[in-house]
Amino acid sequence: DFLNLDVEEYIGGLKHAATSEDDEPEEGQPHLVKVDVAALEKVLKFHVEQKLKVLDAIPALPVECGMFLIETASIREFLAEKHQDIIDRLLTSHMEHCEILTTFVDTKFQHVQATLAAKPNNVEEVTELKEFVATVANTMAPLEEKIAEMMSYYGALDDFKFKATPEASTAKWTAYGWPNKLNQQCEDALRLIDQCNNAYMQDMLNEQGRFLQDMGFLEKEVDDLERYTDIKHVDEAAERCAETAKKVSDASTKADLFNSREGLFDLEITDYEQLGQIKKNFEPYNNLWKTANDWLTSSRKWLHGSFLELDAEEVEEQVDGFGMAIAKAAKFFERNEEKFGNQFKVAKDIQSQVKAFAPNVPLITALRNKGMRDRHWEQLSTVVGFEIKPDEAFTLSTVLEMKLLDYLEACTKIAEAAQKEFNIEVMLDKMLAEWDDMKLDIFAYAGTGVLKGVDEIIALLDEHVTQTQVMQFSANKGPFEQRIDDWNTKLMTVSEVIDSWLAVQRNWMYLQPIFESPDINKQLPAEGQKFATVDKNWRQTISSTRNNNKVIEFCDNEKLLERFKSSAILLDQVQKGLSDYLETKRGVFARFYFLSDDDLLSILSESKNVKLVQPHFKKCFEAVDSVQFEEDLTITNMFSPEKEMVPFSIPLDPTTSSVEVWMLALEKMMLVSIRDVMITAIADYTVTPRPEWMQKHPAMCVLNGSQMFWTKETEAYLEEHGEAGPQKALDQQIAQLDDMIILVRGKLSKAARNTVGALTVIDVHARDVMKKLVANKVGDKLDFAWSSQLRYYWEEDDLWASMVAARRPYGYEYLGNTFRLVITPLTDKCYLTLMGA
Repeated sequence: DFLNLDVEEYIGGLKHAATSEDDEPEEGQPHLVKVDVAALEKVLKFHVEQKLKVLDAIPALPVECGMFLIETASIREFLAEKHQDIIDRLLTSHMEHCEILTTFVDTKFQHVQATLAAKPNNVEEVTELKEFVATVANTMAPLEEKIAEMMSYYGALDDFKFKATPEASTAKWTAYGWPNKLNQQCEDALRLIDQCNNAYMQDMLNEQGRFLQDMGFLEKEVDDLERYTDIKHVDEAAERCAETAKKVSDASTKADLFNSREGLFDLEITDYEQLGQIKKNFEPYNNLWKTANDWLTSSRKWLHGSFLELDAEEVEEQVDGFGMAIAKAAKFFERNEEKFGNQFKVAKDIQSQVKAFAPNVPLITALRNKGMRDRHWEQLSTVVGFEIKPDEAFTLSTVLEMKLLDYLEACTKIAEAAQKEFNIEVMLDKMLAEWDDMKLDIFAYAGTGVLKGVDEIIALLDEHVTQTQVMQFSANKGPFEQRIDDWNTKLMTVSEVIDSWLAVQRNWMYLQPIFESPDINKQLPAEGQKFATVDKNWRQTISSTRNNNKVIEFCDNEKLLERFKSSAILLDQVQKGLSDYLETKRGVFARFYFLSDDDLLSILSESKNVKLVQPHFKKCFEAVDSVQFEEDLTITNMFSPEKEMVPFSIPLDPTTSSVEVWMLALEKMMLVSIRDVMITAIADYTVTPRPEWMQKHPAMCVLNGSQMFWTKETEAYLEEHGEAGPQKALDQQIAQLDDMIILVRGKLSKAARNTVGALTVIDVHARDVMKKLVANKVGDKLDFAWSSQLRYYWEEDDLWASMVAARRPYGYEYLGNTFRLVITPLTDKCYLTLMGA
């Protein structure tokens, strides 16, 4: 076995190494391999020992053996080198595993070293470094286990004197020394952390001192905002508020940073109350002047800018925002009116302007509806009695001058209708856009192609048809009624085309391989011509689809739909003609009804090659699994699934007639051949010893021949000995069963064992029948106890089965060599019922 051993396959089948899923390697690096060192060393030791045994057992010099000189050196060298090759391959592979593990360990330690070596630039980085140093011990623990694992791997190489490269050896000892190196680096990092902590803490304390001074200046800057008391200074006041707001925000950020660093240094957290007071004092000024400036700027833009550029949602949102902000400022200044009386007047003025503008918002919302089109402006013009035609010069001031606010209800109503119409327009555009990426997928098939992957197309069609039908019943469909109807017609056409396409494709794919056969076309010329017409149309359609595969463009084609409908009609006619044709074949040979249309067509399409019928015999006949074709294609033998052979009485030539005719002839030859073999077996029964006779003839002939002789011998005993006859027959059957016991204990072929087993079932039933006759003291063959048994007779040169008054000729259908079920009293009743039917 070792001589023919495939080394690659042998090494691949070893289980000492497996990929580790626990350790994630660096990107671009191979996965770690977990090695069972003990198992590896066991395999290596085995091959080292076997190599030594080969060298010891086989001589290096030729061996004299009588007249011959046997040269053993080459086989000795081959076997030893094969063992050494396995050893070398295993060690080389193990060396690769060692290098992968070494690289993994080295890379992990380098990452730790790089983090420890980084110099912190601020106190946050100092803290991060300190926290990292605290975790180094836990990080190194699993890596130290990997180092121990690595050293055990290298130990296996050393044990078998495998020399590693200088680079691998250097990498191993570098990895081994990493823990000590990192421990030293951690100590250096801790010293650096202490130094940086002291320096950064002092820097922070100095910076906090400067921050407190800045707070004093910021407080004065906020207090100075009190000098702005007139609306005409709104631009300057708003600019100063914006600058101050940025300073306040920066101060808040810096205060948060100081508090964070104080926590890192374990210092008491400073409460910057002054900053909180500055924010509180600044908020009213900012609300007043920022809101006033923004309002005046926005209101001028809204009133005098292009009305067509107004965003109604933005206007509404900003007006609400202005109203809340100025109300908050007015409330503050009102509480302190004695001190801030002028500021309160400004706030009230702005607040009144916002309130005065607010009623215009619903009008803006209505007239700036996205659905407003020329037709809606015309409707509005009709309502108000004068023409309204927005252009670039049309402004909100123009709208107010037209007193359109007096017609707010009419404007809102028209706008609502415009919105609903707009929704329909958007939906139509959305549906059209969704078809842009929808393409017909053509899959290569039979030199042309077929459509596949239409589920998504059909789902989208169903969805859009439903949505379109909903729009058709909408009260606001008016402006788009024609477009909706056209779109609905388009969808219906596409849907019909897809459905017809799939129906034609299904039938075409079924019929295409059938009409590829010249034999079928020859036998069905009319149907072949019709299918050729469909096939030509199909190939043209597929070719056109490849040039333009957009669903909505290609399938919206009435001519294409008509072509599919006419193809469907032709294919239905072809299928009907094909079914009628198959029915005529089955009318000649009825057993073709046992075959599906596909099986029968596969036979008929290859009628010239008679051997292709072979796989279908088992479906047409109970036990004919195959037949034997000679070189001239004549059929000489038939075989059962159990490989039992029965010779044909006369060779059958299937090449001179159509398949259904020669299959009918084969059926008749089966019956004739079984009858001839049956005659031979019956004639041989009295000549050949029964144990030998059982193995000599086909199983069904043995079973029927034995039953016939059982009937004959039993009736002979009854005529000759009367009531004593059944006992003599019983003694004979027991003796026959004893012979069969001896036979089955010996060596039998599988076929013979099947035959003997089946015959044993029948003989045991015959014995039980004899026991019943003995018990009932039957002495006449006309006694019902005997005549009610299933009996076989050879009469009128034929085999007959009898039971009571029923007498049936034997059918000679080949039954093969199968087991028989145990015959019970119920079985006998079934026999009696069936025979009498």
